[in-house]
Amino acid sequence: METIEYVEIYENILSDELCDEIIDKFEKQENKYPGHTGSGLNTNIKLTTDFHLIRQQDNEWNDIDKKLYIGLNKCLVKYREKYKAFQVYTEITDTGFQIQRYISNEGFYIYHNDYRNDNDKYRILTFLFYLNDVEKGGETEFLYGRLKVKPEKGKCVLFPAWWTFPHSGLIPISNNKYIATGWLHYKNS
Repeated sequence: METIEYVEIYENILSDELCDEIIDKFEKQENKYPGHTGSGLNTNIKLTTDFHLIRQQDNEWNDIDKKLYIGLNKCLVKYREKYKAFQVYTEITDTGFQIQRYISNEGFYIYHNDYRNDNDKYRILTFLFYLNDVEKGGETEFLYGRLKVKPEKGKCVLFPAWWTFPHSGLIPISNNKYIATGWLHYKNS
């Protein structure tokens, strides 16, 4: 498999039990909604079902939130050790975790980048945890086919949220795909 500098893949970051618990809780969640992009709802661009887990706003998800954060932090420490340029960002915050379901043979997210500026907070990194295995389809594809990351339970992908890293969520064929994703920001002082 080809690699792309700054796109890092970390295996077995989340336990199988945690991934199963997140999917089960997501499926029982009543306030799921159609997936949006930065410009709103457009099912020609993104076709998912989402739930945004924001720290300390939903007590029943707090334990899961903490475990996801621990997994993210493990990856971030390794990432910053490898890519020294990211050590200059000392005040990093996250957006919480967005749980997404891609229905088999229909769910997708076309090529996009994740850069966004929210009130002087700049997205610098995207993180993506796969919550289940998808045997056929459902890869995260970078740079128009140069790299395809297979969805495998517990795996995390970390990469810059910049225009130079276009990526897409391909349609899962064999079964539904579940991910937990989000972004890391730094505040411009």
